[in-house]
Amino acid sequence: MNDTLRNAFYEEAEELFQEIEECLLDMDSTGATREKIDNLFRYMHTLKGSSAAMEINDMAKLTHHLEDILGMVRDQKLDLTREMIDRMLQSLDEMKVRVAKHKADESYEIDVDKFTADLDLCKSQAENRENNKAGGKTAAGTLSENERSDILKSLGLEGKAYQIRIFLPKDAPLKGARLFLVTEKLEKSGQVHKTSWEGLDLEQIEGETFDIFYASQLTKKEIEDLIYTISDIEKTEISEIHADTELSGDAAQPAEAAKSAGKSAAKTAVRSEQAVQPEKSRDKEGLQSVIRVNIKKLDQLMRIVEELSVDKERLKQLMKKVKQKYNQDEDVKSLNGLVHQIDFIGNEMQESVMSTRMYTLDSVFNRFPRMIRDLSKKEGKEIELKVEGESTELDRSIMEKIIDPLNHIIRNSVDHGIESPEEREKCGKSRKGTIKLSAGQEQGHIYIRVEDDGKGVDLRKVKEKAIAKGLITVDQADSMGEKEILELIFMPGFSTADTVTDVSGRGVGMNVVKENIEKINGIIDTDNVEGKGLIITMKLPLTLAIIQSLLIRTSRFRFVLPLLSIIEIFRVKDGDYEKKIRFVQGKEVMNWRGEVLPVLRGSDLFRSGGEKEKSFVGIIIGLSTRKIILAVEEIIGQQQVVIKSLERFSGRGNILGEMKGISGTVILGDGDFAYVLDVQTLLKEVMKKRKEGYRVGD
Repeated sequence: MNDTLRNAFYEEAEELFQEIEECLLDMDSTGATREKIDNLFRYMHTLKGSSAAMEINDMAKLTHHLEDILGMVRDQKLDLTREMIDRMLQSLDEMKVRVAKHKADESYEIDVDKFTADLDLCKSQAENRENNKAGGKTAAGTLSENERSDILKSLGLEGKAYQIRIFLPKDAPLKGARLFLVTEKLEKSGQVHKTSWEGLDLEQIEGETFDIFYASQLTKKEIEDLIYTISDIEKTEISEIHADTELSGDAAQPAEAAKSAGKSAAKTAVRSEQAVQPEKSRDKEGLQSVIRVNIKKLDQLMRIVEELSVDKERLKQLMKKVKQKYNQDEDVKSLNGLVHQIDFIGNEMQESVMSTRMYTLDSVFNRFPRMIRDLSKKEGKEIELKVEGESTELDRSIMEKIIDPLNHIIRNSVDHGIESPEEREKCGKSRKGTIKLSAGQEQGHIYIRVEDDGKGVDLRKVKEKAIAKGLITVDQADSMGEKEILELIFMPGFSTADTVTDVSGRGVGMNVVKENIEKINGIIDTDNVEGKGLIITMKLPLTLAIIQSLLIRTSRFRFVLPLLSIIEIFRVKDGDYEKKIRFVQGKEVMNWRGEVLPVLRGSDLFRSGGEKEKSFVGIIIGLSTRKIILAVEEIIGQQQVVIKSLERFSGRGNILGEMKGISGTVILGDGDFAYVLDVQTLLKEVMKKRKEGYRVGD
């Protein structure tokens, strides 16, 4: 089969899987409306056509069965229960496996009979419950073709047609009277065309679900407000009726339904069942305005832009020297203007190329509603996920590395953070816990924050567990501040869980978080309130390619520090040295905002030795949860740099040998180079030397 068609199918299937899962989770949490069912039906119908075109017949058969059930729900012959949603999600997981196996050219077949049998069982149970509720006397109303046509013809310029479903409590008294009051209210602002209890006396009306077909200029919100003025109305669902709403089979649904899905028209448009073609967006003239580009081509373009960025900085430095020599020359002035223009164009090109590598975080965030739903159900907890800032953009290379950390943090929040409903009630909290996942951009970096309203971290228990596992001594535990105790949860092998489960408890998860964030020069910050919850914030660079950095000098060397790793800069003068600096086992340390941090002299990085000056510029650098003070002689300035890795030249047996604390080099504007400090290795080495009691430069 044509590779283009195969790849288009895989992309489309992945997109549809995401749409279907989001739709099912939304209906599970907020209820099934007509518009949501219409969207879900359309996604399933498209998936059925695509899989049939690819001759994946087992998947086409399963989607056809799911489509049949959704058709019954859409036609109001069946209520969508949580058990049915569970089975649909399980079917979806199986289809994901099927597509993955097909992509890898591995043989695999869905046990369609098993899934359809489970779905049919849920359907039968739902039908029985509905029959018991209705008592065989009241059923949901439906419209014939002529009735729908009559309603739509009666509409004025501003009029709309609605199906209103009313839910009354099972034990509500005088149900007929309540429904009479509802129709009376509605008649004042529109026309009631049909009700599901037509032909029955008011005192004969039983059941809990009733339908009204209504035409009015009122909005859905205004109708809801009107209905809820009547007492004993448990719930109401309102969906708009369009010209093709009740058409049978595979009729297209109105465009408004697609809009309601909250996605672009390109995602929700009904696609041909005959063939799977790559999705193309077109402008007003019909010309193609969006094309797919191989990521390798973008990476190559990014490398070219990196080289351009380096040469651009060199050109600016040379221009400064030329201006100093020939500042009155008219040609030099013109050349200087041209250099500024090239600098501007280069920056524009860099931003444009970088933007092509940026992805919105919703592609990452979208995987967590399902995970939280499944975990909370398994743990017997009630948890709501709130998401903010999912439109924040992040470089593809960084996004790949934050999925595992987020996964571990959220699993920990579910398992350790959020209490059981009964425990929350005892603490005066609502039965349902909340996990909030948010993102944004500030001060040149991206932050991703996970916060829960659970019980927080028990600091006493953390210390006891760390001592019991031999991670710290009793004396160390007694001298620790709150932040230092919180850092223990990121140590390998640490866990506060009393038993190991398949969710957590092995002491691996949070250490994975720290290691992964350190690899991309990120920072982790924790805020804890016992009994109230825990907040974990990850600060990440915008990109790993071209970075904003601080150029510093110490001894005869120049170094580059990523700006994201810098927390604060201060100066220690000769007269302040005795007041601010203390010694622990012969090592310089300093009290910074309640934390005792080791001081690393930049001159010791290459064992330059010599007597140390009392005055220095102190740079607080941090990575993940650890911090040190780097003492340097001079800060040269801020500069945008492109890192050249030395990885293939360093290490045992290579020409440069072992290089600790240096991750690469950068070419500066004057043509010379500077070393890029590897903050991750630097912090590890300092902490190791500090524990072992050796001098940092050894």
